[in-house]
Amino acid sequence: AKYPAMATALNVEFTANGQADIKPAVAAFNRAELRTSMNTVNAIFSEEYQKQSDRIIRNVIQDLSELDSLITLKGDGVRTAKKIKSIARFVSKLDTDLNLFIASATA
Repeated sequence: AKYPAMATALNVEFTANGQADIKPAVAAFNRAELRTSMNTVNAIFSEEYQKQSDRIIRNVIQDLSELDSLITLKGDGVRTAKKIKSIARFVSKLDTDLNLFIASATA
């Protein structure tokens, strides 16, 4: 439950301030550990369920990759409205995907 809580906190922080430096928060997601943990949980379920949850796992890792490329502040350190919208989309998606995985695994 560590990573879903981190994703929710990141979503709340970025929603409150689109100019926030969220690079440390995104970097705190240890992708290797996260992927291993999710795959370990995933392994106990049926193959049919695993097909769905594999997609969620890939989405989570992709969300983090997209955020990595989007969050760097350049030049004057101010994000454009377009950049904020893009980052907000992936922050929200990461939060949704991680919480969906947890909800599905505990259902």
